Amino acid sequence: MVCAVGDIHGQLKCLKRLVERFEENIQKYESSQEQMVFLGDYVDRGLEVRGVLDYLIELRSRRKCVFLRGNHEQILLNFLSNPDVGEEWIRFGGLETLAAYGVGFNLLRGTDIDWLRIHDQFCSSFPEEHREFLESTDLCYSAGDFFFVHAGIDPARSFSDQSAHDLLGVRGKFLNNKDVREKIVVHGHSHVTKPEIRPNRIGIDTGAYATNVLSAVLIWNQNISFIES
Repeated sequence: MVCAVGDIHGQLKCLKRLVERFEENIQKYESSQEQMVFLGDYVDRGLEVRGVLDYLIELRSRRKCVFLRGNHEQILLNFLSNPDVGEEWIRFGGLETLAAYGVGFNLLRGTDIDWLRIHDQFCSSFPEEHREFLESTDLCYSAGDFFFVHAGIDPARSFSDQSAHDLLGVRGKFLNNKDVREKIVVHGHSHVTKPEIRPNRIGIDTGAYATNVLSAVLIWNQNISFIES
């Protein structure tokens, strides 16, 4: 049994409820082999980012897990190396992550923001364990007839020849493509009101940071079903 989890974005309560429901399904179907695949975007937009990373790190000690990287993890890692990325980061959710690690909103007021100061404060409060966890994430994962990734793929390329740019951030050319290939792509990144199944892909990002609904797909003996928090 494989459980692939959509974009979490700092929603710790949703994450805990979803894991509980997955564990209920393990008992229900009496599965002896199970695995969780997290599709990325653990950080930003929600205020419990720190708790989410702590929980995921703890979870891997008792469950078989694969952690993929989302575009939000990538820009956080970029900021750790380069303070100039800060302005771009806060435009799509970094503000909440900074706050989760104690970086005050007072430092972000006005137009002349001291990003070097913010960078130094964030680096000093961001646990090394969290950084190592994010750096260890993978860009994609393949299992059986399924290819797991944060955003999607470039339909013009083989699965083994994808760019990090597309795996982390592709939308239109992937979402609009209807070609059926040798593997079904399971992805997050692009919001849907409810999980959707297409012949070539399964999308499970239900916008947890805005809806409080975190979704996952269960794949068990070629059967596909969904659970949500």
